[in-house]
Amino acid sequence: MAIESLQRKYNLTDAELCLFTSNLCEILERDLDDLAAFNLNEQKIDDLKDLGDSFEVFPSDEVLLAYITGATEAKNAKLAQVKEGIRNMVTRCQMKWGANSWQEKSLTVSGFNNFSDAAIFTASRRVAIQMNEFLYDLEDTGLTQDMIEDFVNLSQEYEDALNYLSNKITNRDRKTEERIMKGNELYALVTTYCEIGKRVYAMTDHAKYNDYLIYGTGSGGSSGGGGTPQIAAPTNFRYDFAERTVKWNSVSGATSYKLEISDDNTVWDVMYEGENTEFFTGEMLPEHKYLRVRSRNYQGMSVPALYNVVYNYTLNGPTNLTHNPALPGFTWDPVTNATAYEVQLRLASGTDDDYNLIYFGNDTTLIHGDPNGSYYVRIRSVSATSLSGWMLLAYVVGV
Repeated sequence: MAIESLQRKYNLTDAELCLFTSNLCEILERDLDDLAAFNLNEQKIDDLKDLGDSFEVFPSDEVLLAYITGATEAKNAKLAQVKEGIRNMVTRCQMKWGANSWQEKSLTVSGFNNFSDAAIFTASRRVAIQMNEFLYDLEDTGLTQDMIEDFVNLSQEYEDALNYLSNKITNRDRKTEERIMKGNELYALVTTYCEIGKRVYAMTDHAKYNDYLIYGTGSGGSSGGGGTPQIAAPTNFRYDFAERTVKWNSVSGATSYKLEISDDNTVWDVMYEGENTEFFTGEMLPEHKYLRVRSRNYQGMSVPALYNVVYNYTLNGPTNLTHNPALPGFTWDPVTNATAYEVQLRLASGTDDDYNLIYFGNDTTLIHGDPNGSYYVRIRSVSATSLSGWMLLAYVVGV
């Protein structure tokens, strides 16, 4: 989950910002007589308290992740039931007509244990249709109309579970944006009041002046004057191609991390900010990127650990990539040492920029149907540290 349009403007954790705000309100009340010249009053302090309280109870990313975890567990439970239903149908076909019969093959579920969630859902719908077609022939195997209807209902429940999980993931992205905006709003007000406090006491009261320092007097924070950061940079920074995940070792004393990405090692965009020590990038990164990650605590940020993502083309590419309209979909031969395969698709009339990811997994059969037209599909092998070049296939549907 990368929120590139919004960036946190403070080097504190959300909890640290809430605690600092609470303490600042007490300090402002203590010093209100001295700060009145800058139009600070009790109402503004109360407004700051309310803003801090609202931010404090806003759902944290850990809470939102817990909902995603719950939704994932519910989805997986339905997935297990759907898979069992598919196995039962396959078994009935084998009992009636034998293994590898055309009736069994018409289910198009070979290797379905490695199907994606979406592919399993599509397969369950297709299996239900075949159940109805074979009902009369399979009655002596125990198949009934009620069983078929129960399986159709189960497929619908599985679809509902998939949609619920998708909604929770989307909600996390939306709430993350809201949290960043609320945190930045609170920090901006805290910074304003702290600048007033420092200005009032800069020449008169050193102890009170220090009360208004957000990052202390350390030289590594954003308020420091250069020097050596007081927290170490992450180590063992790497990119796992097979898991499509950026990882690094935790740093003692770090309260969060900031992960950024760049095309040219000059202009950087934020990919992730939080307490985790890894980040799932989703679709494979472009061919060449720079990544950097920094540790953060109340004293500021570390120097960045830099990683240059250079693809190591040491794997063999998949062979015998074949389009099979009967599936419909694609098959290919397994590759030694490959832990996953990435498949992309575009219209023949498009360009390389138009390729879309349609599969990332370890199966060598992909169920995928297309409308009539001409297409290019390409596939490559992936391991944790390397990948192959692209294998390309042109094919036509319905012409």
